[in-house]
Amino acid sequence: MIKTKQEKRIIYLAYFCRYGFFALMLLLGLGLRISTFKEYAKYFLPGMGILYGTYLLLGLQFRFKHLYCAMQEAYKQKMTPHSSCDFTKEMVRDILVIGSGFVFGGVVGIIVIYLYT
Repeated sequence: MIKTKQEKRIIYLAYFCRYGFFALMLLLGLGLRISTFKEYAKYFLPGMGILYGTYLLLGLQFRFKHLYCAMQEAYKQKMTPHSSCDFTKEMVRDILVIGSGFVFGGVVGIIVIYLYT
């Protein structure tokens, strides 16, 4: 099946949402530790967690197609970027739990770092 450029873009974004964000976070975190902004490096991981969790929750709210494809890939289903985003109950539950967990963990992490450093 020949995919259009739009469908390929959605699939690439889905893989980035699943795997690439964490690789980018690792590279940026390492770069921040060796830069002149070392005092902000301790807030980087919780901040990126908040961003990722917020992105997941907004993606669920606005029905991002690439997030739907990422969840299909997580459930070992074939990605269907051309179909509508009919999230199953399990997908909605998982995105809510994961997104809320990242936001909560990030906020708690920032508070702990602020209080104990």
